[in-house]
Amino acid sequence: MRGVGVIEFGGPEVLQIVDLPEVHAAQGEVRIRVHGATVNPTDTAIRDGARAEALSKLPPPYIPGMDIAGVIDGTRAYDGCELMTMVVNQDDPSNVLFVERWETRAKYEAYLAWRTETGSMENLVGMLAGDPVIRFFDDTGV
Repeated sequence: MRGVGVIEFGGPEVLQIVDLPEVHAAQGEVRIRVHGATVNPTDTAIRDGARAEALSKLPPPYIPGMDIAGVIDGTRAYDGCELMTMVVNQDDPSNVLFVERWETRAKYEAYLAWRTETGSMENLVGMLAGDPVIRFFDDTGV
């Protein structure tokens, strides 16, 4: 696997393509196959060394990419999933909302049944402060 990382701190010229080990999600984690990333102020602080103390216990390369878009391996690649995004409440960052778009409600329900059968839904619910709320909306195209 390859990515863009920082081995030494400095300006944009220190960014380089690095080889990375392939890591799989452990219990209670997810792995995201990144399709795109933006530059976030935190990423700049990683690159220029402003976060060097916080990173000192980790070996380089340091991989920026705090804002990403991608697919959660083995789940969001499920047949019929067209989009998944997560938004964070600005007034309460512990409050998040996942918005998904599916080809059909039946395909989403098949995905949810798979999540339940594999036990992964129970694991996800265990990470939440309360029970998840699932609602279905129609896209108005606006």
